[in-house]
Amino acid sequence: MTEVITFPGAAPGPSKAQRESARTRFPPRPVATDWPATRQERGEARERLTSGIFVLPNADSQDKRIRGLSWLLDWLADQPGQTWQERWMASGADAAGGNWRQVPAAWQQARGREPQGLRAELSGALVMVICGDLVRPSLSCLVAGAAGKGSLTRNLARTRDPHGFARLGQLCDADPHVSAVAASLALRRSAEIIAAKGGVLADITVGDALELMDREAESFSCPVKDHKVFYRMLRELGILGDQAPRHRQPAPGRRRRRGVEAAPASGSNPR
Repeated sequence: MTEVITFPGAAPGPSKAQRESARTRFPPRPVATDWPATRQERGEARERLTSGIFVLPNADSQDKRIRGLSWLLDWLADQPGQTWQERWMASGADAAGGNWRQVPAAWQQARGREPQGLRAELSGALVMVICGDLVRPSLSCLVAGAAGKGSLTRNLARTRDPHGFARLGQLCDADPHVSAVAASLALRRSAEIIAAKGGVLADITVGDALELMDREAESFSCPVKDHKVFYRMLRELGILGDQAPRHRQPAPGRRRRRGVEAAPASGSNPR
């Protein structure tokens, strides 16, 4: 019998036993607590993240990113811990999820400095320290929107794994059953996994994909969507390995026309 993977929100929904069986057989990669980049000294980290592939083509945007990065590193350096990752986790920002910017803003205000004007720049700075592998926010934090909707994907594709993201994008584009929104979500979900676990797209496992689906199901009150497309694209790309089960195929339906689709409203469930 061919093994299949079931997904949160699928109809008919997977039983608890099915979900537990899949999670037991395909555990996610463990969350790392230490790696070389997160131990870099502040000066070395700042130099690396403001040069080479991390430089933006627009000078004004680059200046804003440098200001945000300097502020972010100032704040993190004041947190307890020996590595950037330890400081990030100790700060409480990860637990705050999409509201993480309030944590460094409060730190700034406590020192008599007005954070207004730098809040937006913090977003770009967080994306850069993720791309540079200084910190790895949890999947729960990333799913909650800590790194924005598109910036993390674009920058990881540019700085971490251009080839992997290009292959995934091309596979989605070539499939007439994959809508523009579903393709965008497949890329974003892949970016969130490597942001949290490290590595590149080729390192993603079945367990990583299942873990991300679970975090989304926990985070959003309304049903998530396009998990089947996300899983199928990774499997067809060969990322998940020869042992990856097939997904449960939906009943045949009319092909969806590809095209530009409106982005979700601010604050809505992006899934």
